Amino acid sequence: MTEYIIASHAHLSQGLVEALSFLAGEREDVHVLTLFVDGHLDVEGEVQGALDRIPDDRNVIVCTDILGGSVNNEFVKALARRPRTYVVTNMNLPTVISLVISGEGRDPEELIREVLAQTEVQPTFVNDFLAEQAENDDDF
Repeated sequence: MTEYIIASHAHLSQGLVEALSFLAGEREDVHVLTLFVDGHLDVEGEVQGALDRIPDDRNVIVCTDILGGSVNNEFVKALARRPRTYVVTNMNLPTVISLVISGEGRDPEELIREVLAQTEVQPTFVNDFLAEQAENDDDF
């Protein structure tokens, strides 16, 4: 079984989990971690506590907000201490949804690579997208 931790500075992670719940239903395997707000200032302790609440025999996919940020860095440190943990950063809602919805029974590394390769989860400059669509329509 795979568990998910969605972690960020401030309330970004909470918003992503709320949107995920709205779109895909409530999930007991998804955990939210908001740091630097509401008294959650001990990043190391909060990260360790979040990981400690998940049994060691489970895979954990962690999604963080910024590569090189303090939240991401603390989870990267935890990789050496906790096997079966996988960290994805620069998260967005399509990535989180795809990981959670497609993750059941999947090899975590294979799942992550597959999801991150999908163009649907990557940011899109809509102006260029629309121009390309219009250009393609003109070709027919």
